[in-house]
Amino acid sequence: MRNQVSRITERSRAAAGLALGIGMLAFVAGCGGESSSSSSTSTPAATAQTPAATDAASTTTAAASDGNNTLCVTSNVSFGLAPLFFEGYKEIAKQYGLDYVQKIASPDGNLQSAATNIQQCINAKPKAIVGIATESAAVAAPIAAAEKAGIPYIADQSGSPVPGVRVQIWGNEYANSAALVGYLLTSSDRPQNIYVLRASALPVVARRTAGLLAALPIERTQLKLAGSSELDLADVARSATEKTLAAVRANKDVNVVVAPWDDPAAGALAALKQLNRDDVKIITYDGLDSTYETMRGGERRIAAIAALPAEAFFNVRKLLVGQILDGSLPPSVNALCSGPLVTPDSIPAKGELTPGGSCILNGRVETADELRAAADAELARQ
Repeated sequence: MRNQVSRITERSRAAAGLALGIGMLAFVAGCGGESSSSSSTSTPAATAQTPAATDAASTTTAAASDGNNTLCVTSNVSFGLAPLFFEGYKEIAKQYGLDYVQKIASPDGNLQSAATNIQQCINAKPKAIVGIATESAAVAAPIAAAEKAGIPYIADQSGSPVPGVRVQIWGNEYANSAALVGYLLTSSDRPQNIYVLRASALPVVARRTAGLLAALPIERTQLKLAGSSELDLADVARSATEKTLAAVRANKDVNVVVAPWDDPAAGALAALKQLNRDDVKIITYDGLDSTYETMRGGERRIAAIAALPAEAFFNVRKLLVGQILDGSLPPSVNALCSGPLVTPDSIPAKGELTPGGSCILNGRVETADELRAAADAELARQ
């Protein structure tokens, strides 16, 4: 037993070191961020809440009374984690005494609509514009126009970096993947045979898979890749069920399924229930409340990285908006954030941010506590 504990401890240390190392590498390489998708299913970056349409190009809510005291938040998608982003920025605007405007591309994934929304924000002369899950390279012209007009643009979970954008916030998918591998190393001393559900057409998911595969060589005798397959993005939950059924039936040694976000995780869980395989774990990303509710209901096969609804993400946004308001924002800001691991034993309270996480902010690692203190101090200065 002592030797087993020693081995697990060594694995845990190795995994923790890998997470930080890969995180810094991702920062230097400019990795991270979300991509948009026009699929009708929920994809990462974003449980649909589409406000009433005001024109054919976009949907808009919460019209501001004074454009100069406005936070204008745009998004290329309305689903998945997008509502959590909206609520987060709405709360930040409230704390700083700003009006809040929200514009969503219509239909989802329409970049022309997204560009129109950014231009409409510029016309209102807000304090700042936020672009969520919008491929920045595809809307570079209106972004450049915003910056030229002296309106800072926050690229939040963009698909790609764009020169000239002053603030970019990314998800550190490599560090998130390394943390999940660390969980597998410490949660069991027996070999883990891993089957990966892919969605390579989505850049953020591709980075998650790449991070996972980079972390697996930590200890090949403990973690082995049993296989992988591409999901059908037209119906990811159904596809995940079918792929998981086929994989586990074909290889009874498979005891871990990696799902790239919550909807495929739900599909994989449905397959395991059909097969009565209580011994197979599911690890996933994003940590929507639907996954937490499944855990609260007694399901212990799932663990998730709260890749976006984490405390660190909220507070780095709050800090940066405050710096925009008081003129202390650095000339260029890159925030690369990773979320905490959530297991059935550490589920956050319903409706609450997931405690923890960290961000590499312009090359410096900031914990959730440090970011909270900095954001609160920034608010107090307003």
